[in-house]
Amino acid sequence: MTVPSALPPLPSGPPPPAVGDRSSARWREPLIIAVAAGGAGVGLGWLLWAGGGGAASGTGLNDARADAVGSCQVLPRTPGLDALYEGPKDSSEAYFNRLGAASQLAHSAAVLDDRYEELDKAMREIMRRMQTFDVKDPGATATEKKARALCAEYEGQ
Repeated sequence: MTVPSALPPLPSGPPPPAVGDRSSARWREPLIIAVAAGGAGVGLGWLLWAGGGGAASGTGLNDARADAVGSCQVLPRTPGLDALYEGPKDSSEAYFNRLGAASQLAHSAAVLDDRYEELDKAMREIMRRMQTFDVKDPGATATEKKARALCAEYEGQ
């Protein structure tokens, strides 16, 4: 039987730096930064200059007409109030969310420009009726018809 030899002593400090060709590390970080900056520049340019071409794309932060048009563009994508809760649950939730967004856009338009107060009132009434499930009486139908009539001038925009 052999006697095990003693373990070698532990090193007193960190290992020395690796020696060799590390030239790829010199250009890797600047390249990553340049690619990221280029991507950010392209994204910013797209954000600033790629308008939707329609009235709802707007031209500024305080474009009330763009908010009104955006609100009205939602209505054709929802069924009548009397049929709102008759479809699958997922569809009803999507319609509810769309009309909620339309109501908020109409309100934003009215805050910026008094000419959109009627649209705001009609959309808020639609939202109130949806939240209370009061969507099948003649008053609900009249409210919906009023909102759709107010939005008629924005069709195709």
